[in-house]
Amino acid sequence: MIASIWSSEPASVSETLAVFIGGVGAAILGVGGAVISYVSPQGKIKTWILRIYYFFAAVGVLLLLAGVIALLCGSSYSRWFPPTFVGTLFLIVTSFMIPEIRRGRRRTSNSKPNDTQEA
Repeated sequence: MIASIWSSEPASVSETLAVFIGGVGAAILGVGGAVISYVSPQGKIKTWILRIYYFFAAVGVLLLLAGVIALLCGSSYSRWFPPTFVGTLFLIVTSFMIPEIRRGRRRTSNSKPNDTQEA
């Protein structure tokens, strides 16, 4: 069944639509990353940030698996490369960011403001 999904027949989605979907998806992810990096130091949505990165790690694993399965089934380059590339990218970024976010949360929770010190 999986082999029929990832066959080497021509895609039913045109190249223009595929590029458009990829471009819009990348733009949304870029803006989302900018918003997260802006609100993270301010302490807003503190509980959601780590969950968002775990979600992207899971999506990365799924995309990487889909790309590898497509490659093993003999699909064309245009079918296996995009999910493999995006999945690998998500895994690399999240594998570096999740430990850093955890360290930052520990630093913030351990540091207490010193009210007795004069400015």
